[in-house]
Amino acid sequence: MTIGLNASANSGLPAYGVRVSARARHPQVRILPPDRVEVVLPQGAPESLAARLITAKQVWIRRKLAQLARLQAAHAPVPGTDAPMHPAHIHLTAIDRRLSVVYRPTRAAGVRAIHGEDMLTLAGAVDDAPRVRAALRRWLLATAKAELPPLLHRLAAGHGMSFRHVGVRMQKSRWGSCSARRHIMLNAKLLCLPAELARHVMLHELAHLRHLDHSRSFWSLLHDLDPDTARHHAALRTAWLHMPAWLEA
Repeated sequence: MTIGLNASANSGLPAYGVRVSARARHPQVRILPPDRVEVVLPQGAPESLAARLITAKQVWIRRKLAQLARLQAAHAPVPGTDAPMHPAHIHLTAIDRRLSVVYRPTRAAGVRAIHGEDMLTLAGAVDDAPRVRAALRRWLLATAKAELPPLLHRLAAGHGMSFRHVGVRMQKSRWGSCSARRHIMLNAKLLCLPAELARHVMLHELAHLRHLDHSRSFWSLLHDLDPDTARHHAALRTAWLHMPAWLEA
């Protein structure tokens, strides 16, 4: 349930909305593209708690909004197009690969992505934003299937670990998973994260090869694998800020 609640124009605080969630256990402030601030409250929590949270976290909120604005500017759109769905360039930060994006209209009904050395060409009905987005997502998934498994294998070998299988999917909410059968699944969106966060996610799943739960033993092992675990784990809470609009729309 959403409650229409905003900071007043004279309060000096960012405007925000409030949503009551039956699944929420704790109150939370979220930053949503393009520039929305949302407070999520557990059922039964007083609405006044939202204003107190906004006041307490206003410095963090402004910093995250500025970060989101910079990230959106980095995915500059092609002039004259449906901006969020037509990036002029793409930066796969996890592997530090930059690609210019060229749009080539043809009579084809669909859109296909042609990957060159430092250029991605989208050919077909490139004025159709949903089809452009679908082509970009297919391309990202194919690229992730080629790039992420070798990275995971190298990390595992470097720490004396092994797994039976690695797969890559386009997932909505999970960065990765590891099963009791030693099968690891990675999210294709990892390619859009900073390299250190993508590496942390992979180390997290490798740690599950020895501890399937999130026990103290698991966190101790993960800290051994990644001494910056606390910082990286916290950063993952807002990692979706790194996702381009064409991927998350």
